[in-house]
Amino acid sequence: MPAERFFQYFDLPLIVYPHQQPSAVAHNHEFCEIVVIIKGKGVHECNRNYSQITVGDVLFIPPGIAHGYDKTEALELINILYLPSRLGISGLDIASSEFYGMIINNKIPAERNLAVPIVHLDADELAETRRLCRILEKEHDGCTYGHEFACQAFFMELMLVFARSYERSKSRKPASTQNRIGNVIAYLNRHYAEKISLESLAGKAGMSQRNMIRLFEIATGTTPVNYLLHLRIYQATILLRTTALNISQIAGKCGFNDSNYFTRQFHRLTCKPPSSFRKAVSQENKENTA
Repeated sequence: MPAERFFQYFDLPLIVYPHQQPSAVAHNHEFCEIVVIIKGKGVHECNRNYSQITVGDVLFIPPGIAHGYDKTEALELINILYLPSRLGISGLDIASSEFYGMIINNKIPAERNLAVPIVHLDADELAETRRLCRILEKEHDGCTYGHEFACQAFFMELMLVFARSYERSKSRKPASTQNRIGNVIAYLNRHYAEKISLESLAGKAGMSQRNMIRLFEIATGTTPVNYLLHLRIYQATILLRTTALNISQIAGKCGFNDSNYFTRQFHRLTCKPPSSFRKAVSQENKENTA
């Protein structure tokens, strides 16, 4: 998505807008995007990685990185779009922090999975974030004297809320633990079609099954088994949309040994059996090309 589509003028390349978010195919854009989840839940896809998202989660998507949403349930977002190189803000004492390096200088750690929220806000932090976003949006749209200065000031306040939350989360959960759970998530994303046991995942994380499951739920909001099931079903929807493979073949390619079990789980999670899902997609495509 080009920057001109969202920014009315480049003297202030910063905009905030809340909206409802339906499921959407992966896309990329020329600007940075911070997404605050204020209602509902869903699955965030980024660089072919997937993560459950819910209220209080904050996502960061750099320019040129493909991301999208799936399985959305009443999902509402606040999008903060900006071009950091044109904002000209100073990080002062947080300029050397990892968080500032990511959101302003695009220095993304190699192990960072951008599908996973960068921050999870508590109730007070979320309330403050929503308040600042409302003021920033009003200043931006009002175009009164000093609105550019005000917008940058409130944007910096938002960054401070996020940066402090980020630092607190680092102190609560050691980086080594984050990395080990991140490795489990990355392994599931790459090997979802294979037979996977909790024992093997715990081995990947270098911890007990019980501890791995507990920390996995903290990181993603769901269990490894449920994450893997949703991931497999999501991959099946892609194959149903884009290939002529039959249902049994798709089940096998997505890690299901039993096509009947696959059909039951697909129906449970999408409210349609695979054959009906494919027919609906085909009909939708015909209507779009008519």
